[in-house]
Amino acid sequence: VHLADASRDVALDEMTDRWRLVPGEEDGRFDMAAVLATLAEMGYKGPVDIKPHRSAIGATRNDPPAKILGRSLDTLWTEAGLPSRGKVARPQTVS
Repeated sequence: VHLADASRDVALDEMTDRWRLVPGEEDGRFDMAAVLATLAEMGYKGPVDIKPHRSAIGATRNDPPAKILGRSLDTLWTEAGLPSRGKVARPQTVS
């Protein structure tokens, strides 16, 4: 499952891939934690990743893309009330 949020400022019929945002970073349209919780309730055990448009994690950021996306997924996972057991990766703190 690929997760991405979308801006509330764009009509659904006008959305393209360019409007995919990092979940939890802006005033997004979708409750991605609820999506994860629903998937878990349905018994989904497959892969989950964050897939925003590349402009949403562009060169203006201080952190590397993997750290941004890992932090987003970790936050969503926690907000969804999912156990950390079974997660393959956790974002690492870089000193």
